[in-house]
Amino acid sequence: MLTLTNSHVVRTLAFALVMAMGGFCYATSTGKQAAVSRSFTVGQGRAIGSTAMRFTNPLTTPGVPNDYDLGDACFGSVVQRYITVTGGIRPYHISGIINGITSISIMQSGCVMGSVTSSTSPILTLITATDSASTQPQSIQSTFRLTMLACTANTFQFAVNNINDGVVGLSYISKIETVGGALPVVFSILPNTLTLNGVPVGVNAALEAVGLTMSTDGTITGRPLMAGQVQFKVRATDQSNRIAGARFGGGQDQVITLNIQANSLTSTDFTTLTCKVQGDVGRVGKDTITFTGLINLGGQPLRNLFNTEFEFRVGAAAFDGRFNVLGKVVNVNGGPVVFADGSKMTANVDSRSGLVKGKITHATVGRAVNALNLPDRSTQRLGVGMLLCGFVIASDMIEFATHKVGDKFTLVYQLGIVGQPLGGAFQVTSVQGIDALDIAGEPASKWSIRFLAVPRFGVDPTPGFDAVSTVGIRIGTNFNQRISAAQLTSNKKGDIKLIGKQPDGASVSKFSFSASKFEGLIQTNALATIFTGMLQARVAGGGSANFMLGFDLARTGSNSPYTGENSKVIITNAKHNRWMDRTK
Repeated sequence: MLTLTNSHVVRTLAFALVMAMGGFCYATSTGKQAAVSRSFTVGQGRAIGSTAMRFTNPLTTPGVPNDYDLGDACFGSVVQRYITVTGGIRPYHISGIINGITSISIMQSGCVMGSVTSSTSPILTLITATDSASTQPQSIQSTFRLTMLACTANTFQFAVNNINDGVVGLSYISKIETVGGALPVVFSILPNTLTLNGVPVGVNAALEAVGLTMSTDGTITGRPLMAGQVQFKVRATDQSNRIAGARFGGGQDQVITLNIQANSLTSTDFTTLTCKVQGDVGRVGKDTITFTGLINLGGQPLRNLFNTEFEFRVGAAAFDGRFNVLGKVVNVNGGPVVFADGSKMTANVDSRSGLVKGKITHATVGRAVNALNLPDRSTQRLGVGMLLCGFVIASDMIEFATHKVGDKFTLVYQLGIVGQPLGGAFQVTSVQGIDALDIAGEPASKWSIRFLAVPRFGVDPTPGFDAVSTVGIRIGTNFNQRISAAQLTSNKKGDIKLIGKQPDGASVSKFSFSASKFEGLIQTNALATIFTGMLQARVAGGGSANFMLGFDLARTGSNSPYTGENSKVIITNAKHNRWMDRTK
């Protein structure tokens, strides 16, 4: 047994608290050019430990399965809704047809966007979601219903009453909309209406207590931190200062309901690395936001991202543009992104590493990030989101460190240094496969995997633990090695590593984890196909496929056990010979 000191309880062995039940797939550099993995195929069977996939949208009729409700919309109006999924190996590929109506598109991420001018009320049929398991992916299919209304000049009511369900620790998105009304419509939560299982939670007009944030356009993002039925009341006000009525009558405003499912596993499509908001609540156009993050692009090359809509959200503030052929965010005409209030956004993505960097200047976001009454040297919870509508939608819930002097304020977060992520995260940042011969002289590959792992600070009562009995490391579908606590050691910083020289043969040769940086490394001896279920690095052939990495943890602490899966895409003809460095 490896017993840790009290000072190391929170961060030591943090990796074991957040192993992914879904996958993190994107392309990075692949190591030495002479003998490096180009691509490979995972063996038979879907990912061990992954749960069954299911749609998380609300049902049209409670208790009647496979008929999901996307709400109401006026003929001729713009529609934006989200089809969401949980289970399986992340990310997902969502597709479908809409009764021959081509003016509404369903994006791979689950974005539903467009308008309907026909007089037919469409039922969205054949909506299919497929996960990222490489050889036997899970796939589910159901009917989605969008009810079209012939609105008049007096129509102004909520389009939804129930929104998408969530899962504790996993990225969340949904959108509250209205039908009718003079645009723009502004949404707000009525103070002290948030309840969990009927019990009031949180304070004022906010969802952050349960791990969510609502923007003024009605989009809700974050990572749920509590399980149960969530309810709150929303007000929608149009440009004519009218207040929207409830969807099915009953006066103004709308009680919104969603359910959050308990979950002992955490995976992510996005990890916030840094985010800083600073400005002056007493002056207009003096606020600045900088951000970096890792986003799951599923191995998409830059050419596939061209013209994809990009949106960055922090708190109630949202900024959008689209990618050009170089992975830079531009406006619809290919020029700089400048908004009506004079604020500007620059951002870009490295599709190989999944690293996104951005900066917003000349903004006025004090109210949107709750800076008006911000206490000095305290904390502030805000959702941070990255939306690439064509490919992936993902978000975080961050507890920022605050500083305020007079009207000037700063909200700052940097992974492992200041501030705190609340939902947990687990992402592979790079995989290297080098061909070799195993101990029996058979063709094999030595694998080296780097990952980020963050504990679920806002979920588990004790995000760290005081003892571990075994750590299991699984690669592919066949390799599964148990490392006992007697083989691990930790230092005063809370870092852990394997003790001494490890034996030859089919085994892990190196395992280490930095508790301050949340970074880990796994290296193996040469592993033949029979031990992993994966083809060797050099002979894997063309195309791209998933690399599967899993952890199992057994410990003596009071927290329930975690297990998980991760998947990683390797792309052919990689030219980069370095690890992705998230700190640069």
